[in-house]
Amino acid sequence: MKVTELITKLQSLPLNADILCYTEDENLQVKGNMFRILDIDDVSLSEATKIRMQDTNPSLKFGKSESSEPHVMISVTSDF
Repeated sequence: MKVTELITKLQSLPLNADILCYTEDENLQVKGNMFRILDIDDVSLSEATKIRMQDTNPSLKFGKSESSEPHVMISVTSDF
């Protein structure tokens, strides 16, 4: 999702509503739960390159390079 898409979606919502994230990704779930709730802790901008680790998990290589691009980073926490 791009920033413009997120802004468009958020503009149609109540301004004082809490924003929570959730995932149904089994790797992030607490055992026995069908989903996990995450609270947004911070939003920042980082220069990085999207990569895959040797185990094929997606990751980022931080820093400016010929292949890097800006990424909006949303820090989340499982506690709110």
